[in-house]
Amino acid sequence: MAKRLSSHPKVEILYNTTAVEAKGDGRLMNQLVINTKGEKKTLDVNGLFYAVGHEPATALIKGQVETDPEGYVVTKPGTSYTNVKGLFAAGGMSIARHG
Repeated sequence: MAKRLSSHPKVEILYNTTAVEAKGDGRLMNQLVINTKGEKKTLDVNGLFYAVGHEPATALIKGQVETDPEGYVVTKPGTSYTNVKGLFAAGGMSIARHG
């Protein structure tokens, strides 16, 4: 998702920035007040995607279940099947064992 977003020509990613206030006309947001390194700025915007960096919570199963280079559990495409028989991936960071 991050790779797709960062390559979009109409998107600017602001790292290490805190959104302080969203302003609008009562119907739509049109400005965003941000704080970057102690400096407040007001940006003219028409959209906001707010994300917090994270790592997948797969440390418990690392080395036991196949994961991708970013640490996410690899599943058979279109299913919840992992490379361990009876162990299924569920949701973004959950696993379930059956049998």
